[in-house]
Amino acid sequence: MSIKVREFNENDIQAANEIWNEVVEEGVAFPQEECLTEKSGLEFFKSQSYTGIAYDEETCDIVGLYICLLYTSDAADE
Repeated sequence: MSIKVREFNENDIQAANEIWNEVVEEGVAFPQEECLTEKSGLEFFKSQSYTGIAYDEETCDIVGLYICLLYTSDAADE
């Protein structure tokens, strides 16, 4: 198996939501309690600085995801 990561696109929403919602339902990783829908998932993943989709290069199956939200500090501007 060879895993690669590429940028999220709208065609990934079902698989990305399934992965995210599995973590939410287990309730051990973070305090989010509501699962993502297609609409809320698209809004959420697109609002991140980067959402990466991990996929098996041989089968193209989506096997994971990565989100990055970069924060800026207003204090740096003062």
